[in-house]
Amino acid sequence: MDKREKRFVNWFIDELRGFFDFQKHEDKYTEGIPDLSYAGYDVDGWIEVKYQERLPVRPGTPLRLDHPLTTAQRRWLRRRGREGGGRCFVLLGLGSGEVLLTHHTLLYDSYGTTMHLDEIKEVSCINTNRKNFDRSAMVVALTMKC
Repeated sequence: MDKREKRFVNWFIDELRGFFDFQKHEDKYTEGIPDLSYAGYDVDGWIEVKYQERLPVRPGTPLRLDHPLTTAQRRWLRRRGREGGGRCFVLLGLGSGEVLLTHHTLLYDSYGTTMHLDEIKEVSCINTNRKNFDRSAMVVALTMKC
């Protein structure tokens, strides 16, 4: 996790402090485990966090994440989402200030490699921004399986 992504994670946790109990996971020995787990409102879940500072300049250019989802991360999210409580997400922070939350069932194999930003926005549960962060919508999405 790079510095920008760490700052984004800390900002996200601070925004939802009091709503959820978050735990960061940085397991160097087990592949695929998401960056955050959370519990609150009688539910728990997992969030893989991605941050992308630079966005495509030309329309029609796919969003290429500096650190796209790995195969192990996609598999972990799908398996745990299917076998567990179903609350597995990817949280994407963008340099533009946008914050997108996508449910694991809507992940494409190409997420962050060949998907266009508009496609990611279409399948996202939440599309908000850091300036006017919609806490209540995020709480609902994280508790309702999106």
